[in-house]
Amino acid sequence: MTKTVVMMGLDPTVVDYSDPAYANFPGLNADVLAAALEKDRQALVAKGYEAIWSLWDKSEGAQQKFIEDLLKYKPDAVMIGAGVRFNPALTALFETLVNLVRDHAPQARLCFNSGPYDTADAVERQT
Repeated sequence: MTKTVVMMGLDPTVVDYSDPAYANFPGLNADVLAAALEKDRQALVAKGYEAIWSLWDKSEGAQQKFIEDLLKYKPDAVMIGAGVRFNPALTALFETLVNLVRDHAPQARLCFNSGPYDTADAVERQT
């Protein structure tokens, strides 16, 4: 049976790339991040997972979209990206996402990558 992963990260168009929280990713911009996110998704697909990005765009509807994705896909795992977790300014968002997973996809294992390049490793650790 195919395992499903919902991958939550920041939409590349809303990231403040000048924020020091992203200094560990030199040269990162919206195009580079979008390509890395897709490469991560493709790596999971190649390993047999159904992999869905649920990107947070900071709009008023972002939380509801994430909830809808959790309910629609009933994921085996939810990966919350490093771009959310490593930025202290996004701690409240990280807490919200974890609690939304607990409330709407309690069956899902939580996974945490180190950046937009090792998502498959993070998912495989937990599934």
